[in-house]
Amino acid sequence: MMTGRFALFAAAILAASASVQAADTDELNCQIDSMTDAELVDLVDHIVEQGDSDDPRGAPLSRTLEECMRRYGWSAEQSELAMMFTLSLVGQSGTREILAADNIDMSKIEDAVVNDTLFSGAIRSRDMSDEAIEAMVNRHLPLIEEALRGHPDPDSFYELVGQFMMFRAMVEVATQQFAAS
Repeated sequence: MMTGRFALFAAAILAASASVQAADTDELNCQIDSMTDAELVDLVDHIVEQGDSDDPRGAPLSRTLEECMRRYGWSAEQSELAMMFTLSLVGQSGTREILAADNIDMSKIEDAVVNDTLFSGAIRSRDMSDEAIEAMVNRHLPLIEEALRGHPDPDSFYELVGQFMMFRAMVEVATQQFAAS
């Protein structure tokens, strides 16, 4: 089961990182590539569950960040962006898995988030306020409602869809800023 679940995450992570410029792919995927299958699965669960910072499932993040910093000579800014990328990509993959298991197609929402320049600007300026997030969700509410239409309990998915949107946007911003650093 672990291997099958890891394969799902790996496929989602590869698909999500397709927009990363070729030269930066190895660097940005360094932390993920440095984890075992079990560590990655545990990390996905930890992030999706919004686990406590003391949770041992998050421990591989520090270890792999230090390894990757040494390997690539990252600056403090690059290290922060790589960590943001890793956390967001893993969170995006985990939320996508849960939503896909309930037959929720996130492709239109993902496209809208990637093209949401207002929200990307808010992330770049580190404005992760409730107002910025709420405005982004409100801009895409018709797409969210369309994706959830037909489910017996759509209200139970709104928070998860919001998390997916946040993770997806943060992957884009981290990728762009890392490439520019």
